[in-house]
Amino acid sequence: MGEVLTTAEIFERLQQPTVKLGFERATEKLPLGASKFGGNPSAPRDFAWPFYRDKSDDGATVARPLTFLMQLNLEEVAPYDVEKRLPTRGLLAFFIERIALENEASDAVRVFYFDGPVDETVEIAPPPEFAELEDGLFSWDYGAEFAITFEKGVSVPCSWDLVDYGIELAVADDENEDEAFERYEEERDALTQTPRNGDLSHLLGIAHWIQWTMLGECERLAAGLSRDEFAALPEAERAAIEENAQNWTLLCRLGSVCEEATQGDCGSFYFCVREDDLKRGDFSRVRVFFQSF
Repeated sequence: MGEVLTTAEIFERLQQPTVKLGFERATEKLPLGASKFGGNPSAPRDFAWPFYRDKSDDGATVARPLTFLMQLNLEEVAPYDVEKRLPTRGLLAFFIERIALENEASDAVRVFYFDGPVDETVEIAPPPEFAELEDGLFSWDYGAEFAITFEKGVSVPCSWDLVDYGIELAVADDENEDEAFERYEEERDALTQTPRNGDLSHLLGIAHWIQWTMLGECERLAAGLSRDEFAALPEAERAAIEENAQNWTLLCRLGSVCEEATQGDCGSFYFCVREDDLKRGDFSRVRVFFQSF
């Protein structure tokens, strides 16, 4: 049995600041280095587009370019990152590859951090192979650009995630458990000013998993273990890996940008990073998961 706390006590203990992301389709090409979803990334001239290398049915190596999702100008983000957990200059560029993601490959995601002056970057076009991709997980015009806006926000766990914090929600004498959880969600919606089942996009803060937390999966994958290999470990070794899940945190949740740019069935990408890597500005070991309703 977990610690029993009221809604107010939970909010006070677990509230975390977040940076909410907003999107608006650009009517003209956005400036080099602007925060945006879609289009082509801004990067140094020697930037090498990331590829995922796989084996075909006949054993040949197949290289597929990752999909560029968005870039963040960290100087634009800085005023809204109240805890200063992100670098305050440079660009973060997010790339993913759907098949690699489904196969739990470490190179399913690349988050590149360019720490030099943004005005020294150039627009990087995708490789020719990119035009051959057909990807049902994404639904948007790859040439379209969406400007990103930022807003300070707060986050707290959803009621169904409280168990992950060792907490039980206190139930008042005049309500049943279902009513208590519904009241909690209503108050959480009001506090965070986000729709309960809406397409949330934000940096940092509580992840708000659509299905269940994947932070433990981050540590399993970092250890190079499949689910079957993890299940076969002695209990003490599994427990140690699960304990290390506390080293991971949300870097970004990216939901559907708008009706023109959606992620699967009202889904979201969750980019996760080690806390110590985040403190060092190291995004080379980011993991990504996709969940939908």
